[in-house]
Amino acid sequence: MAGGDGQEVPGCAPDCGADRAEITLVLPDDTRAVRAALMRVSSRLAEMRAPADLVARAELALAEVLNNVVEHALPGAAEARIELWVTPEDGALLCEVRDHGLPMPGGRLPAGLEPAHTQEIAGLPEGGFGWYMIHTLVSDLTYRREEDANVLSFRVTEAAGAQA
Repeated sequence: MAGGDGQEVPGCAPDCGADRAEITLVLPDDTRAVRAALMRVSSRLAEMRAPADLVARAELALAEVLNNVVEHALPGAAEARIELWVTPEDGALLCEVRDHGLPMPGGRLPAGLEPAHTQEIAGLPEGGFGWYMIHTLVSDLTYRREEDANVLSFRVTEAAGAQA
């Protein structure tokens, strides 16, 4: 995917190609940059008149993915940046996230299994629900390692179903 929306985002650098209906951002390894990128993506999708449900699903999925990258893949990485592409496509959003951090454990996506509901909500541990939520929100979820980069691709649709 190439091109971009050509607009500045605090903590994020867009790629060139403002004439395309695509959002391309490069952001540093920083949770504030993730928040700024999510706000920019949501705003740009609203400008493109994407359905609100689609935008909300994409924002949730991207928040989980990007925060996982910041927390798990990039600590101590030589090139701590994240590249993000979001492309509207026939009632869906095609998303790709690339980072130059640590590979996924075992070289594959976590299963994203539904957590056991054996405790009251207040007693549940924090964390561990992210991959389940990602799998529930998106379809066509793939991971590959290209040279020194992790590449995660997925599609967000209004009726996306889980692909475990």
